[in-house]
Amino acid sequence: MTGTRPSSTQRDRSSLPRFLLPAALGLGVFLVLFVTYYSSWYIQNRALHWMLTDLVGTAYGFMLMCGVLFIFPALYFRGARPTERVIGSLFIIGFWCVKEVIRMSAFFPVGQSLFFLLFPVHFNIILLNIGLVGLCEIICGAIAKKKCPEKKRAITPLPTAAFLIMIGVLVFTNFDGGVTYFFLYNDLYILLFM
Repeated sequence: MTGTRPSSTQRDRSSLPRFLLPAALGLGVFLVLFVTYYSSWYIQNRALHWMLTDLVGTAYGFMLMCGVLFIFPALYFRGARPTERVIGSLFIIGFWCVKEVIRMSAFFPVGQSLFFLLFPVHFNIILLNIGLVGLCEIICGAIAKKKCPEKKRAITPLPTAAFLIMIGVLVFTNFDGGVTYFFLYNDLYILLFM
């Protein structure tokens, strides 16, 4: 019948190319870089060891901080829904946050390990990813609008707010060399855990 809604099975199947494939591919590349980087520390050949740690470490850091720039457009132009685009783009940072919490939970209780994500470096990386999702939504929307002028507006409030909040908080957390935020972080840590 024409005009009927697709069944949930059809919708789930169609989510594979538009959502799971780009998100899983991005996370897969990140995992390969992650394993390669940490495994390279066991290589005895010093030249190969330093080459791998430098090259792969740089790519690993870039994917951690800017992987959204590759994954989000792939999701957007494959037709992923807004929620799928956000979730898929944040797979890498989500994995990294879980890894960091597990790493810290070897030394601290779970609450303190979660609080560690607010540590300036970690918090800035998380914020950068969230802000880049907003920026990518705006850029991809503008590209789509250029190709299809009857499409709705390119700049929408939520992505714009995410990007502007990211800029504002990054300025705050790095103001005065990050000293202000670091003391705030320490004070809050003492208040909650001491």
